[in-house]
Amino acid sequence: MRHSKKGILKNNSGFSLMELMVVMAIIAILAAIATTSVLASRQQVSNATALSDAQLLGKAVLSAFLDGYDVNLFHLEGSGDEIGKLDTAGNNRTPIFTLSTGVKAQIVGSSDFPAGSGWGKCVAQVWHPQGTKSYWLIIDEAAQHTDFPSS
Repeated sequence: MRHSKKGILKNNSGFSLMELMVVMAIIAILAAIATTSVLASRQQVSNATALSDAQLLGKAVLSAFLDGYDVNLFHLEGSGDEIGKLDTAGNNRTPIFTLSTGVKAQIVGSSDFPAGSGWGKCVAQVWHPQGTKSYWLIIDEAAQHTDFPSS
């Protein structure tokens, strides 16, 4: 207990309602800023993961074509994370690439596309659902054309 200026005994323990409301408002503002920052960082990480997978997928596909592997690259979004797990006849084979967790891809192509040509072709779109970008990959062995995504 302390004496106030008027000489009356006063108990000053605790905070006033206004002080508590100001502190809560400051905490709410800081939480909103932190949440926005975390979400932006998560999007950047998701985009970087998808870009990395697209680039590595391109290298794996090009390597499979150059090594003469018989591989069917057809892949839809819900087809799992293994790419090239079948040959052109539909038989199981060792996958040429595995997507990172959460990364999605849609791919058309094979080591013999169109059938009977003996040339490899691949068109792929790679993205992460929590990201904001998708990346395209094009490899055409007959046309000697490759288009890999970049940052």
